[in-house]
Amino acid sequence: SRDGRTPVPVTLDTLLARRELQLRLVWADEAARERPWAWVHSSDLADPTPFLSPGDALLTTGTQWSSDDDIAPWVERLAAAGVPGVGFGTEVIRDGTPDALVTACAAHGLALLEVPYRTPFIAVARAVADLDAEERYARVRWTLETQRAIAVAALRPAGLGAVVAELARRIGAPAAIVREAAGARTGDEGPDLLGDEPPRTVLDEALALLRAGRRAARTVDDWSLQTVGAATALTGVLAIGPGSLHDDAERAVITSVVALAGLAGVTDRDALTASAAETAARLAALRSAVQAALVAS
Repeated sequence: SRDGRTPVPVTLDTLLARRELQLRLVWADEAARERPWAWVHSSDLADPTPFLSPGDALLTTGTQWSSDDDIAPWVERLAAAGVPGVGFGTEVIRDGTPDALVTACAAHGLALLEVPYRTPFIAVARAVADLDAEERYARVRWTLETQRAIAVAALRPAGLGAVVAELARRIGAPAAIVREAAGARTGDEGPDLLGDEPPRTVLDEALALLRAGRRAARTVDDWSLQTVGAATALTGVLAIGPGSLHDDAERAVITSVVALAGLAGVTDRDALTASAAETAARLAALRSAVQAALVAS
């Protein structure tokens, strides 16, 4: 389903599911079925590849072929350009799909569809654009809903731990905030952890980032590390484990978590020197800021 949690690319099967287009599958193996379609162009040029990007499918009526001998090199050029599939418009020049086109597409792994005369090429292109727009909207909606859930988690008594747990649940990957505990520099005590426990190599790198005392991001053993807090006062490292998509939607969510964790770290640090009344006031200010962010999202 297009709930936004896991991106669903436009593929051959999602396009075939649009029954109103009345497309007919001529050839496709499993790999061709799974390849994403980024866009659809129509062209009868002998070599349309200069105008195509990887992931662009192509619709044609075949007027560019003086004979069937032209078809195999034409398909070969499309395959080299990263075209995932070809749609052949029937009843314009030919009543059916040329056998040479079927053979060439199968040889190069390109999906092949028949587009009936009553289905305009623009309708196929619009269907792909609509499917892509639906997916983009689903990801934006997922981002807003996830940011809202994380903001709500931040209002709980164990706010930062709840935020990390909610982040891990939403992105489907382990997550943790690594903080340096008292005595960690001398080896008397391990790091302070909120969330899932990363591998030892990841923990060591997170502590090294904290001790370096500057904002940084790094990848270790498929874990993504991002320092938390101001450059002059780092308060922890956010660690995201394998399974995260690392697309724009997740990056927006992770950025909000880094900001919340930074605010929480500042509050924790200041609480050591502030009076009880000052601490309560700062916590109230933090709660108001989170509530404002929740309303805005």
